[in-house]
Amino acid sequence: MARRANVALCIMVKNEEALLGPLLEYVGPWVKEVIVTDTGSTDATIRIARQYGAAVVHADVEEAGFGEARNKGIIAATQPWILIIDADEWPTIEMLSFIEWFTRDYCSDDFDAVYFTRENRIDGQPLNDDRARELTFRLMRGYMRYEGWLSEQTFTDRSCEAPKNCLLLHYKTSERQARQDAFYRDYAERHVLELA
Repeated sequence: MARRANVALCIMVKNEEALLGPLLEYVGPWVKEVIVTDTGSTDATIRIARQYGAAVVHADVEEAGFGEARNKGIIAATQPWILIIDADEWPTIEMLSFIEWFTRDYCSDDFDAVYFTRENRIDGQPLNDDRARELTFRLMRGYMRYEGWLSEQTFTDRSCEAPKNCLLLHYKTSERQARQDAFYRDYAERHVLELA
């Protein structure tokens, strides 16, 4: 498949050697550029990223926060559109086909960003509560930036929503979810103490 979409895939990672290669092999042919923002990997993540032709930038999350770390990758990109995916996410073919059509054939000046439906799965099973599916910005113009230290966000009122079948599948193990929950709790406790 030719690299057709004028899109830079931007991924922020830390120690994702098990997930990064398959993701880049799958998504790489759909985009013109891959930027990997590494936040301190000690495994083979950086080597794998470069093996797949990705440009690698480095960010210190503790110093700058997650929003600024993501922005480093976006700033390094040269394409007019940015696709944000994490290493534990897998875009469906429908999502990638929509992005190709939207950025190549449609590309309306009316929109700066596109919402996609993310389906969250733990140990391969979809969640059965209000966290099962959520809308999330994942395609945006290259001039947009993230805000926020932890739960980074980007904002625009010039957005649209992709069709519901354009899913972004989010896979986590229960162990990974537990680590993330502990990180969020620790962060919240530290910052409550700082504010006290």
